[in-house]
Amino acid sequence: MPRLTVNDLKGEQKRVLILPFENPVLIKGCAGSGKTTVAIFRALHLMQDQLLFQATNVAVFSYTNALISYIRSLTAPRSLYVTTLHSYAGRLCLELKKADDDKLNAAIHSAVQHARTTHNSQVAVLSKGLDFYNDEFSWIKGRSISTLDEYISTARTGRGTSARVTSSDKELLWTAFEHYNNSLSRQGLCDWSDLVLKALQKAEAPHFTPPFSHIVVDEAQDLTLAQLKLIAKLVSPHTNSITLVADSAQRIYQSGFSWADTGLNIRGRSFEFTKNYRNTRQIATAALSLLQKESDRTDFTDVELPEQMGAKPRLFFANSFEHQLQVLFDVLAQFAEMSSIAIASPSRKNVSWITKSLEAKGIAVVSLKNIKNGHPSRFCFVDTLHSLKGVEFDHVILCDLNSELLEDAPKEPDEDTVSLKRKLLYVGMTRSRCSLTMIASGKPSRLLADIDQSTIEVPQYPSPI
Repeated sequence: MPRLTVNDLKGEQKRVLILPFENPVLIKGCAGSGKTTVAIFRALHLMQDQLLFQATNVAVFSYTNALISYIRSLTAPRSLYVTTLHSYAGRLCLELKKADDDKLNAAIHSAVQHARTTHNSQVAVLSKGLDFYNDEFSWIKGRSISTLDEYISTARTGRGTSARVTSSDKELLWTAFEHYNNSLSRQGLCDWSDLVLKALQKAEAPHFTPPFSHIVVDEAQDLTLAQLKLIAKLVSPHTNSITLVADSAQRIYQSGFSWADTGLNIRGRSFEFTKNYRNTRQIATAALSLLQKESDRTDFTDVELPEQMGAKPRLFFANSFEHQLQVLFDVLAQFAEMSSIAIASPSRKNVSWITKSLEAKGIAVVSLKNIKNGHPSRFCFVDTLHSLKGVEFDHVILCDLNSELLEDAPKEPDEDTVSLKRKLLYVGMTRSRCSLTMIASGKPSRLLADIDQSTIEVPQYPSPI
Protein backbone atom coordinates (compact mmCIF):
# COMPACT_ATOMS: atom_id res chain seq x y z
CA MET A 1 0.00 0.00 0.00
CA PRO A 2 1.45 3.39 -0.95
CA ARG A 3 2.63 5.66 1.86
CA LEU A 4 1.18 9.12 2.15
CA THR A 5 3.68 11.80 1.18
CA VAL A 6 3.66 15.57 0.78
CA ASN A 7 2.86 14.96 -2.89
CA ASP A 8 -0.60 13.73 -1.83
CA LEU A 9 -1.45 17.23 -0.61
CA LYS A 10 -2.96 19.57 -3.19
CA GLY A 11 -2.86 23.36 -3.37
CA GLU A 12 -4.16 24.91 -0.19
CA GLN A 13 -4.02 21.56 1.65
CA LYS A 14 -0.26 22.09 2.03
CA ARG A 15 -1.01 24.78 4.61
CA VAL A 16 -1.35 21.91 7.10
CA LEU A 17 2.48 21.73 7.12
CA ILE A 18 2.83 25.13 8.79
CA LEU A 19 0.13 24.77 11.45
CA PRO A 20 1.40 25.07 15.04
CA PHE A 21 2.16 21.95 17.06
CA GLU A 22 0.58 23.34 20.25
CA ASN A 23 -2.88 24.52 21.31
CA PRO A 24 -6.23 23.91 19.58
CA VAL A 25 -6.52 24.30 15.80
CA LEU A 26 -9.76 24.39 13.81
CA ILE A 27 -9.63 23.33 10.15
CA LYS A 28 -12.88 24.06 8.34
CA GLY A 29 -13.29 22.61 4.87
CA CYS A 30 -16.06 22.17 2.34
CA ALA A 31 -17.09 18.79 0.95
CA GLY A 32 -14.42 17.54 -1.43
CA SER A 33 -11.68 19.72 0.02
CA GLY A 34 -9.75 16.70 1.29
CA LYS A 35 -10.43 17.20 5.00
CA THR A 36 -9.77 13.55 5.84
CA THR A 37 -6.49 13.60 3.90
CA VAL A 38 -5.57 16.80 5.73
CA ALA A 39 -6.52 15.21 9.08
CA ILE A 40 -4.37 12.15 8.37
CA PHE A 41 -1.39 14.21 7.21
CA ARG A 42 -1.76 16.51 10.20
CA ALA A 43 -1.57 13.45 12.47
CA LEU A 44 1.47 12.06 10.66
CA HIS A 45 3.14 15.46 10.80
CA LEU A 46 2.48 15.72 14.55
CA MET A 47 4.24 12.38 15.07
CA GLN A 48 7.47 14.18 14.19
CA ASP A 49 7.11 16.45 17.22
CA GLN A 50 9.95 15.69 19.62
CA LEU A 51 8.75 16.19 23.20
CA LEU A 52 11.14 16.55 26.12
CA PHE A 53 10.81 13.68 28.66
CA GLN A 54 7.57 12.48 27.02
CA ALA A 55 6.72 10.09 24.19
CA THR A 56 4.87 11.49 21.20
CA ASN A 57 1.53 9.68 21.09
CA VAL A 58 -0.92 10.79 18.42
CA ALA A 59 -4.58 9.77 18.29
CA VAL A 60 -7.05 10.21 15.44
CA PHE A 61 -10.73 10.08 16.39
CA SER A 62 -13.47 9.88 13.81
CA TYR A 63 -17.17 9.20 13.87
CA THR A 64 -17.93 6.02 11.90
CA ASN A 65 -16.31 2.60 11.73
CA ALA A 66 -16.25 2.89 7.93
CA LEU A 67 -14.13 6.04 8.09
CA ILE A 68 -11.91 4.56 10.81
CA SER A 69 -11.22 1.53 8.62
CA TYR A 70 -10.36 3.81 5.70
CA ILE A 71 -7.99 5.97 7.79
CA ARG A 72 -6.25 2.91 9.23
CA SER A 73 -5.66 1.55 5.73
CA LEU A 74 -4.01 4.83 4.71
CA THR A 75 -1.79 5.11 7.78
CA ALA A 76 -0.69 1.50 8.34
CA PRO A 77 1.80 0.35 9.47
CA ARG A 78 2.60 3.61 11.27
CA SER A 79 1.82 3.81 14.98
CA LEU A 80 -1.13 6.18 14.95
CA TYR A 81 -3.94 5.36 17.36
CA VAL A 82 -7.08 5.45 15.19
CA THR A 83 -10.55 4.77 16.59
CA THR A 84 -13.97 6.21 17.34
CA LEU A 85 -14.37 8.18 20.55
CA HIS A 86 -17.12 5.82 21.71
CA SER A 87 -14.79 2.84 21.24
CA TYR A 88 -12.09 4.54 23.30
CA ALA A 89 -14.61 5.46 26.00
CA GLY A 90 -15.69 1.82 26.08
CA ARG A 91 -12.08 0.76 26.74
CA LEU A 92 -11.90 3.18 29.65
CA CYS A 93 -15.17 1.81 31.05
CA LEU A 94 -14.99 -1.94 30.57
CA GLU A 95 -17.35 -2.40 33.51
CA LEU A 96 -20.21 -0.84 31.52
CA LYS A 97 -22.45 -2.87 29.22
CA LYS A 98 -24.08 -1.11 26.28
CA ALA A 99 -27.83 -1.78 25.99
CA ASP A 100 -29.16 -2.92 22.63
CA ASP A 101 -31.80 -0.89 20.80
CA ASP A 102 -34.70 -3.02 22.03
CA LYS A 103 -33.75 -2.52 25.69
CA LEU A 104 -33.14 1.20 25.17
CA ASN A 105 -36.55 1.61 23.54
CA ALA A 106 -38.20 -0.37 26.35
CA ALA A 107 -36.51 1.86 28.95
CA ILE A 108 -37.71 5.01 27.15
CA HIS A 109 -41.27 3.69 26.87
CA SER A 110 -41.32 2.77 30.58
CA ALA A 111 -39.91 6.19 31.53
CA VAL A 112 -42.56 8.09 29.59
CA GLN A 113 -45.34 5.94 31.05
CA HIS A 114 -43.95 6.64 34.52
CA ALA A 115 -43.97 10.40 33.86
CA ARG A 116 -47.58 10.24 32.65
CA THR A 117 -48.65 8.33 35.75
CA THR A 118 -46.65 10.44 38.19
CA HIS A 119 -47.98 13.75 36.90
CA ASN A 120 -51.40 12.48 35.80
CA SER A 121 -50.67 14.35 32.60
CA GLN A 122 -51.69 13.90 28.98
CA VAL A 123 -49.82 16.94 27.68
CA ALA A 124 -48.38 16.82 24.18
CA VAL A 125 -44.77 16.49 25.30
CA LEU A 126 -45.59 13.06 26.78
CA SER A 127 -47.26 11.89 23.58
CA LYS A 128 -44.24 11.98 21.25
CA GLY A 129 -42.54 9.14 19.42
CA LEU A 130 -39.58 7.27 20.88
CA ASP A 131 -37.13 9.16 18.66
CA PHE A 132 -38.11 12.45 20.31
CA TYR A 133 -37.20 11.20 23.79
CA ASN A 134 -34.04 9.46 22.56
CA ASP A 135 -32.89 12.73 20.98
CA GLU A 136 -33.80 14.77 24.07
CA PHE A 137 -32.07 12.41 26.51
CA SER A 138 -28.99 12.28 24.28
CA TRP A 139 -28.95 16.07 24.09
CA ILE A 140 -29.16 16.39 27.89
CA LYS A 141 -26.23 14.02 28.33
CA GLY A 142 -24.33 15.59 25.44
CA ARG A 143 -24.48 18.92 27.29
CA SER A 144 -23.39 17.20 30.56
CA ILE A 145 -26.54 18.51 32.27
CA SER A 146 -26.96 16.99 35.72
CA THR A 147 -29.87 18.87 37.39
CA LEU A 148 -33.38 19.98 36.50
CA ASP A 149 -32.49 23.63 37.16
CA GLU A 150 -29.58 23.38 34.73
CA TYR A 151 -31.85 21.72 32.15
CA ILE A 152 -34.47 24.46 32.46
CA SER A 153 -31.91 27.25 32.22
CA THR A 154 -30.08 25.83 29.18
CA ALA A 155 -31.41 26.93 25.80
CA ARG A 156 -32.43 23.92 23.75
CA THR A 157 -30.82 24.23 20.34
CA GLY A 158 -31.78 21.73 17.67
CA ARG A 159 -35.54 21.90 18.10
CA GLY A 160 -37.71 23.80 15.67
CA THR A 161 -40.80 25.80 16.52
CA SER A 162 -43.12 22.82 16.25
CA ALA A 163 -41.10 20.90 18.85
CA ARG A 164 -40.20 23.61 21.37
CA VAL A 165 -40.51 22.59 25.01
CA THR A 166 -41.55 24.89 27.86
CA SER A 167 -40.20 24.91 31.40
CA SER A 168 -43.22 22.87 32.47
CA ASP A 169 -42.52 20.41 29.67
CA LYS A 170 -38.92 20.11 30.85
CA GLU A 171 -40.09 19.18 34.35
CA LEU A 172 -42.08 16.29 32.90
CA LEU A 173 -39.24 15.26 30.62
CA TRP A 174 -36.80 15.35 33.54
CA THR A 175 -39.01 12.91 35.45
CA ALA A 176 -38.88 10.59 32.46
CA PHE A 177 -35.14 11.14 32.05
CA GLU A 178 -34.36 10.17 35.66
CA HIS A 179 -36.57 7.09 35.43
CA TYR A 180 -34.85 6.10 32.16
CA ASN A 181 -31.40 6.36 33.76
CA ASN A 182 -32.48 4.44 36.85
CA SER A 183 -34.00 1.70 34.69
CA LEU A 184 -30.76 1.21 32.76
CA SER A 185 -28.71 1.32 35.96
CA ARG A 186 -30.83 -1.39 37.62
CA GLN A 187 -30.13 -3.64 34.63
CA GLY A 188 -26.42 -2.86 34.68
CA LEU A 189 -26.72 -1.22 31.27
CA CYS A 190 -25.84 2.10 29.69
CA ASP A 191 -26.36 3.99 26.43
CA TRP A 192 -23.73 5.55 24.15
CA SER A 193 -23.91 8.89 25.94
CA ASP A 194 -23.33 7.22 29.31
CA LEU A 195 -20.08 5.73 27.98
CA VAL A 196 -18.78 9.20 27.22
CA LEU A 197 -19.92 10.67 30.55
CA LYS A 198 -18.40 7.83 32.56
CA ALA A 199 -15.14 8.09 30.62
CA LEU A 200 -15.15 11.84 31.24
CA GLN A 201 -15.65 11.23 34.95
CA LYS A 202 -12.60 8.94 35.01
CA ALA A 203 -10.51 11.35 32.93
CA GLU A 204 -11.31 14.17 35.37
CA ALA A 205 -9.96 12.19 38.33
CA PRO A 206 -6.77 13.67 39.91
CA HIS A 207 -4.70 10.54 39.24
CA PHE A 208 -5.58 10.32 35.53
CA THR A 209 -2.65 10.83 33.14
CA PRO A 210 -3.61 12.07 29.65
CA PRO A 211 -2.46 9.36 27.22
CA PHE A 212 -1.93 11.48 24.11
CA SER A 213 0.41 14.31 23.21
CA HIS A 214 -1.66 15.26 20.15
CA ILE A 215 -5.25 14.51 19.10
CA VAL A 216 -6.78 14.97 15.65
CA VAL A 217 -10.57 14.77 15.33
CA ASP A 218 -12.11 14.24 11.89
CA GLU A 219 -15.79 15.11 11.31
CA ALA A 220 -15.64 17.20 14.50
CA GLN A 221 -18.85 19.07 13.65
CA ASP A 222 -20.83 16.13 15.07
CA LEU A 223 -19.19 16.14 18.51
CA THR A 224 -21.26 16.87 21.59
CA LEU A 225 -19.94 19.16 24.31
CA ALA A 226 -19.42 16.12 26.57
CA GLN A 227 -17.34 14.44 23.87
CA LEU A 228 -15.29 17.58 23.39
CA LYS A 229 -14.70 17.81 27.15
CA LEU A 230 -13.48 14.20 27.13
CA ILE A 231 -11.08 14.87 24.25
CA ALA A 232 -9.67 17.88 26.12
CA LYS A 233 -8.90 15.62 29.10
CA LEU A 234 -7.13 13.03 26.95
CA VAL A 235 -4.43 15.37 25.63
CA SER A 236 -1.32 16.44 27.49
CA PRO A 237 -1.61 19.91 29.07
CA HIS A 238 2.00 20.51 27.95
CA THR A 239 0.90 20.59 24.30
CA ASN A 240 -2.88 21.12 24.54
CA SER A 241 -2.72 19.99 20.92
CA ILE A 242 -6.23 19.33 19.59
CA THR A 243 -6.88 19.59 15.86
CA LEU A 244 -10.57 19.75 14.94
CA VAL A 245 -11.39 19.08 11.28
CA ALA A 246 -14.96 19.97 10.45
CA ASP A 247 -17.62 21.17 8.03
CA SER A 248 -20.81 22.56 9.58
CA ALA A 249 -22.64 21.94 6.29
CA GLN A 250 -22.12 18.20 6.91
CA ARG A 251 -23.45 18.14 10.48
CA ILE A 252 -25.86 15.17 10.43
CA TYR A 253 -26.33 14.61 14.18
CA GLN A 254 -27.76 16.82 16.92
CA SER A 255 -24.48 18.00 18.42
CA GLY A 256 -26.11 20.65 20.60
CA PHE A 257 -23.45 23.34 20.29
CA SER A 258 -21.92 25.86 17.94
CA TRP A 259 -18.18 26.55 17.74
CA ALA A 260 -18.75 29.66 19.84
CA ASP A 261 -20.04 27.41 22.66
CA THR A 262 -16.94 25.26 22.92
CA GLY A 263 -14.78 27.69 24.90
CA LEU A 264 -11.72 26.64 22.90
CA ASN A 265 -9.36 29.48 22.18
CA ILE A 266 -8.72 29.08 18.45
CA ARG A 267 -8.16 32.78 17.73
CA GLY A 268 -5.52 33.00 15.02
CA ARG A 269 -5.58 29.20 14.61
CA SER A 270 -8.67 28.71 12.45
CA PHE A 271 -8.13 27.81 8.80
CA GLU A 272 -10.50 27.21 5.87
CA PHE A 273 -10.11 24.95 2.85
CA THR A 274 -12.49 26.12 0.15
CA LYS A 275 -11.45 24.23 -2.99
CA ASN A 276 -13.54 21.20 -3.98
CA TYR A 277 -11.13 18.67 -5.49
CA ARG A 278 -13.50 15.69 -5.57
CA ASN A 279 -16.71 16.36 -7.46
CA THR A 280 -17.45 17.42 -10.98
CA ARG A 281 -18.73 20.96 -11.30
CA GLN A 282 -22.20 19.60 -12.09
CA ILE A 283 -22.41 17.44 -8.95
CA ALA A 284 -21.07 20.22 -6.72
CA THR A 285 -23.51 22.76 -8.17
CA ALA A 286 -26.52 20.51 -7.60
CA ALA A 287 -25.44 19.69 -4.04
CA LEU A 288 -24.78 23.32 -3.16
CA SER A 289 -28.20 24.32 -4.47
CA LEU A 290 -29.66 22.01 -1.80
CA LEU A 291 -27.82 23.96 0.92
CA GLN A 292 -29.32 27.23 -0.28
CA LYS A 293 -32.50 26.16 1.54
CA GLU A 294 -30.66 26.26 4.87
CA SER A 295 -31.84 29.24 6.93
CA ASP A 296 -28.57 29.54 8.87
CA ARG A 297 -25.36 29.23 6.86
CA THR A 298 -23.25 31.28 9.28
CA ASP A 299 -20.67 28.55 9.95
CA PHE A 300 -20.63 27.20 6.38
CA THR A 301 -17.41 27.37 4.40
CA ASP A 302 -17.47 29.18 1.07
CA VAL A 303 -16.88 26.76 -1.80
CA GLU A 304 -14.71 27.23 -4.87
CA LEU A 305 -16.34 25.10 -7.57
CA PRO A 306 -14.25 22.30 -9.09
CA GLU A 307 -12.86 22.58 -12.59
CA GLN A 308 -13.64 19.00 -13.65
CA MET A 309 -16.73 18.77 -15.85
CA GLY A 310 -19.19 15.89 -16.14
CA ALA A 311 -22.81 14.91 -16.63
CA LYS A 312 -25.61 16.34 -14.51
CA PRO A 313 -26.77 14.14 -11.60
CA ARG A 314 -29.71 11.95 -12.52
CA LEU A 315 -32.91 11.57 -10.49
CA PHE A 316 -35.17 8.58 -11.14
CA PHE A 317 -38.69 8.22 -9.75
CA ALA A 318 -39.51 4.52 -9.30
CA ASN A 319 -42.96 3.41 -8.18
CA SER A 320 -41.83 0.51 -5.97
CA PHE A 321 -38.77 -1.09 -4.41
CA GLU A 322 -38.75 -3.69 -7.21
CA HIS A 323 -38.89 -0.93 -9.82
CA GLN A 324 -35.95 0.74 -8.07
CA LEU A 325 -33.93 -2.49 -8.36
CA GLN A 326 -34.59 -2.53 -12.09
CA VAL A 327 -33.28 1.02 -12.38
CA LEU A 328 -30.31 0.14 -10.17
CA PHE A 329 -29.24 -2.85 -12.26
CA ASP A 330 -29.48 -0.87 -15.50
CA VAL A 331 -27.44 2.00 -14.05
CA LEU A 332 -24.74 -0.39 -12.78
CA ALA A 333 -24.43 -1.93 -16.24
CA GLN A 334 -23.33 1.46 -17.59
CA PHE A 335 -20.23 1.71 -15.41
CA ALA A 336 -16.77 0.49 -16.35
CA GLU A 337 -15.79 -2.77 -14.64
CA MET A 338 -12.99 -1.25 -12.57
CA SER A 339 -14.97 1.72 -11.32
CA SER A 340 -15.51 2.16 -7.59
CA ILE A 341 -19.22 2.23 -6.80
CA ALA A 342 -21.16 3.02 -3.63
CA ILE A 343 -24.87 2.32 -3.16
CA ALA A 344 -26.56 3.80 -0.10
CA SER A 345 -30.02 3.88 1.46
CA PRO A 346 -31.40 5.71 4.51
CA SER A 347 -32.84 2.37 5.66
CA ARG A 348 -30.60 -0.33 7.15
CA LYS A 349 -33.28 -2.92 6.34
CA ASN A 350 -33.29 -1.85 2.70
CA VAL A 351 -29.49 -2.00 2.64
CA SER A 352 -29.84 -5.69 3.48
CA TRP A 353 -32.45 -6.22 0.75
CA ILE A 354 -30.38 -4.38 -1.86
CA THR A 355 -27.31 -6.41 -0.90
CA LYS A 356 -29.17 -9.71 -1.30
CA SER A 357 -30.61 -8.59 -4.64
CA LEU A 358 -27.17 -7.65 -5.96
CA GLU A 359 -25.62 -10.90 -4.77
CA ALA A 360 -28.43 -12.84 -6.44
CA LYS A 361 -27.29 -11.19 -9.69
CA GLY A 362 -23.71 -12.31 -9.07
CA ILE A 363 -22.49 -8.84 -8.06
CA ALA A 364 -19.91 -8.85 -5.25
CA VAL A 365 -20.89 -6.59 -2.36
CA VAL A 366 -18.76 -5.14 0.44
CA SER A 367 -19.88 -3.15 3.48
CA LEU A 368 -18.41 0.32 3.89
CA LYS A 369 -17.04 -0.89 7.23
CA ASN A 370 -14.57 -2.97 5.22
CA ILE A 371 -13.43 -0.22 2.87
CA LYS A 372 -9.69 0.08 2.34
CA ASN A 373 -7.54 2.27 0.18
CA GLY A 374 -6.77 0.35 -3.00
CA HIS A 375 -9.56 -2.17 -2.38
CA PRO A 376 -10.46 -4.01 -5.63
CA SER A 377 -12.92 -1.62 -7.22
CA ARG A 378 -14.99 -4.27 -8.97
CA PHE A 379 -16.90 -4.58 -5.70
CA CYS A 380 -20.00 -2.54 -4.95
CA PHE A 381 -19.96 -0.93 -1.54
CA VAL A 382 -23.44 -0.98 -0.02
CA ASP A 383 -24.35 0.64 3.29
CA THR A 384 -26.48 3.30 4.96
CA LEU A 385 -26.50 6.91 3.88
CA HIS A 386 -24.95 7.88 7.23
CA SER A 387 -22.01 5.55 6.56
CA LEU A 388 -20.99 7.49 3.44
CA LYS A 389 -19.59 10.29 5.60
CA GLY A 390 -15.94 11.01 4.80
CA VAL A 391 -15.39 8.53 1.95
CA GLU A 392 -15.54 8.88 -1.84
CA PHE A 393 -16.11 6.81 -4.99
CA ASP A 394 -16.17 7.12 -8.77
CA HIS A 395 -19.92 6.58 -8.84
CA VAL A 396 -22.56 6.98 -6.13
CA ILE A 397 -26.16 5.74 -6.24
CA LEU A 398 -28.49 7.00 -3.51
CA CYS A 399 -31.57 4.78 -3.17
CA ASP A 400 -34.86 5.03 -1.28
CA LEU A 401 -34.96 8.83 -1.22
CA ASN A 402 -38.52 8.61 0.02
CA SER A 403 -40.44 10.80 2.40
CA GLU A 404 -40.91 8.14 5.08
CA LEU A 405 -37.29 6.90 4.94
CA LEU A 406 -35.12 9.95 4.31
CA GLU A 407 -37.07 12.38 6.46
CA ASP A 408 -38.16 9.92 9.15
CA ALA A 409 -40.03 12.77 10.78
CA PRO A 410 -43.58 13.72 11.81
CA LYS A 411 -46.05 15.18 9.30
CA GLU A 412 -44.93 18.67 10.28
CA PRO A 413 -41.22 18.21 11.10
CA ASP A 414 -39.42 21.04 12.81
CA GLU A 415 -36.89 23.10 10.91
CA ASP A 416 -33.87 21.61 12.67
CA THR A 417 -34.89 18.01 11.91
CA VAL A 418 -35.33 18.89 8.24
CA SER A 419 -31.96 20.67 8.30
CA LEU A 420 -30.13 17.56 9.53
CA LYS A 421 -31.78 15.41 6.87
CA ARG A 422 -30.97 17.98 4.18
CA LYS A 423 -27.33 17.92 5.25
CA LEU A 424 -27.38 14.12 5.22
CA LEU A 425 -28.57 14.17 1.59
CA TYR A 426 -25.86 16.76 0.83
CA VAL A 427 -23.23 14.43 2.31
CA GLY A 428 -24.43 11.58 0.10
CA MET A 429 -24.49 13.72 -3.04
CA THR A 430 -20.93 14.96 -2.55
CA ARG A 431 -19.30 11.52 -2.19
CA SER A 432 -18.98 10.99 -5.96
CA ARG A 433 -16.02 11.83 -8.18
CA CYS A 434 -17.66 11.14 -11.54
CA SER A 435 -21.40 10.43 -11.51
CA LEU A 436 -24.33 10.73 -9.13
CA THR A 437 -27.60 8.82 -9.42
CA MET A 438 -30.54 9.37 -7.09
CA ILE A 439 -33.62 7.13 -6.91
CA ALA A 440 -36.91 7.55 -5.05
CA SER A 441 -38.71 4.21 -4.71
CA GLY A 442 -41.96 5.53 -3.25
CA LYS A 443 -43.32 8.93 -2.28
CA PRO A 444 -40.36 11.23 -3.03
CA SER A 445 -38.81 13.12 -0.15
CA ARG A 446 -39.66 16.81 -0.11
CA LEU A 447 -35.91 17.44 0.09
CA LEU A 448 -35.51 16.46 -3.55
CA ALA A 449 -37.52 19.54 -4.48
CA ASP A 450 -34.95 21.67 -2.64
CA ILE A 451 -32.40 20.82 -5.33
CA ASP A 452 -32.34 23.35 -8.16
CA GLN A 453 -34.14 21.35 -10.86
CA SER A 454 -32.03 22.96 -13.59
CA THR A 455 -28.95 21.24 -12.15
CA ILE A 456 -30.25 17.66 -12.51
CA GLU A 457 -31.71 15.37 -15.17
CA VAL A 458 -34.93 13.43 -14.59
CA PRO A 459 -34.92 10.62 -17.20
CA GLN A 460 -38.13 8.84 -18.07
CA TYR A 461 -37.83 5.21 -17.10
CA PRO A 462 -40.27 2.43 -18.05
CA SER A 463 -42.21 0.79 -15.25
CA PRO A 464 -41.80 -2.96 -14.81
CA ILE A 465 -44.25 -5.06 -16.80
